Amino acid sequence: MSKTFLRLPQGPITADRLPLQIGSQVSPSRYNTYILNRESPGYKFEWKADGSVFVVDMPRPTHEFVVCMLQRCFNVPNGATIFDPPITTLGQPYYDEPGGSGILVAPDIAVVPLCDLVQGPTMPYPGPPPGDIDGNPHARVICEVALHQDTQDWELKCQNWLQQQYVRYVFGIKIHGMRDAQNAQGQNHRSMTAKLWRQGAPPGYIEWDFGTVQKHSQTLTNCNAAGLPAFQVQIPTSEIFWDPPILAGVPIVLGYNAVAPPALTIANVNIDLYRIQQLVLRSQLNH
Repeated sequence: MSKTFLRLPQGPITADRLPLQIGSQVSPSRYNTYILNRESPGYKFEWKADGSVFVVDMPRPTHEFVVCMLQRCFNVPNGATIFDPPITTLGQPYYDEPGGSGILVAPDIAVVPLCDLVQGPTMPYPGPPPGDIDGNPHARVICEVALHQDTQDWELKCQNWLQQQYVRYVFGIKIHGMRDAQNAQGQNHRSMTAKLWRQGAPPGYIEWDFGTVQKHSQTLTNCNAAGLPAFQVQIPTSEIFWDPPILAGVPIVLGYNAVAPPALTIANVNIDLYRIQQLVLRSQLNH
């Protein structure tokens, strides 16, 4: 049997070493203590059922630029409101992992309604209604951006969020590795994938191949200009305020439809994937 451990290596972690195992036989409580202490802020960790712990991604400008742009997209319905906006975008708040593993998980972006606009918890954390470890309302939209993280792990993490009923949409972006070939602007071609999952929808997702070249191919994509209808992602603003009545701790969803506050007149949060593609190309040096 392997020896229990949980530690980062002394030397630098580079992309070619990911996923990097840093722990073995780690209990959920020990893992939670480790990440809450933020002994290594910025890294993305993954805990597995056998107690092994891996670093699966790390902060790089390309990743952070995309996260920042997505946050701005979700803030558009707030208009000029700065203080107590109806919609808040939080970076990596901690939640109980949906599914009951006992570990804490943090998305890249949690899109959260203002606490004054939804029901407060009838019980302390974790609720109901559910919330993060600091008592804020649970995110209704989750965004996960993967740069070095394995595609399969990224997809599984996105899908796992849907086990929490209060998560209405999950939007994921996977930025694949740079190609050797370059475009006319001297930028390395790159494949990029976006997927959108909706709570309660039939199994599956909407997918966009929005890089400069298609996955596993040298063929150019049609994502070559801003405003193209085929490369717009739209998420209903009202779903950010999903807040059904609760009876004995159970949301009563039959006949319930989420409604956005009257002050919010923008029906959908819109994400133009071409804009994200161009942002990645401009920021991808040495990534």
